[in-house]
Amino acid sequence: MEASEVAKSPIEFMVRWHEEPEGRALRFRCQIHETWSLWKQRWFHEMDTRVRKPLAVTPTTDVEKLASAMAVSHRKFGGVALKLNPKNDTVLSIAAKALATTPRKAHREEPAPLEHDTERGPFA
Repeated sequence: MEASEVAKSPIEFMVRWHEEPEGRALRFRCQIHETWSLWKQRWFHEMDTRVRKPLAVTPTTDVEKLASAMAVSHRKFGGVALKLNPKNDTVLSIAAKALATTPRKAHREEPAPLEHDTERGPFA
């Protein structure tokens, strides 16, 4: 959140599962693709209004069910919005795991973006 404020731009986070000798781990990547004004224009004028109804993420949210709901929303409406508390580490962990699991639920191999990616589609 702070990095986004400092850069004055939305930051796109991508996450994927990575197999290691000790087990699975999450790998993150982030990029800045656009300004806040361009993001807001896309969000309010170009996205399907049904995408703007966020999926709630709580400390008790099931990762697999959230990933399935995200895959369905992306397939039907072209994007996903999440409502979460950025100060709650458990909630952020669940959201990251769901993002990493979404490609499998959507029967895709590429990583699921959290923000807009022109090749893979919008996630918010």
